[in-house]
Amino acid sequence: NFCSDFNLQIVKLNSDRPAIEGFRIMYMNKVTAVPVIDSNQRLVTTLSSSDARIITEENLSTITLPVIEFLNRGYGALRQPVTARMNCSVGEVINKLLASKIHRVWLEEDDKVVGVVSMSDILQLWASEKAD
Repeated sequence: NFCSDFNLQIVKLNSDRPAIEGFRIMYMNKVTAVPVIDSNQRLVTTLSSSDARIITEENLSTITLPVIEFLNRGYGALRQPVTARMNCSVGEVINKLLASKIHRVWLEEDDKVVGVVSMSDILQLWASEKAD
């Protein structure tokens, strides 16, 4: 099945950790987002590199707050992450990406994040199939 191809080792950020740690994890692992998980390993929200846009000179210190508080202050509420099951189809993922106007869908198995699929991944897959 399509989604099982994206069962990658992903880095995660615990919800009680500072936002700056999440940005550091993204930089060190060359990824553009990390799933934010609670103490039960369940997905709470997403921290992405684009969230750095909510940092201003006036609120710079908020980057040291727990990631949940940082995102709540920046957006007024947490954004619900978009998820799919590991047995999903490419069509399901594309529909979720387009309907939500987001860049990635987190893949879950037994209510735990196990992978991620982005529109870039899908385009890369199609491009490589054309090349074959």
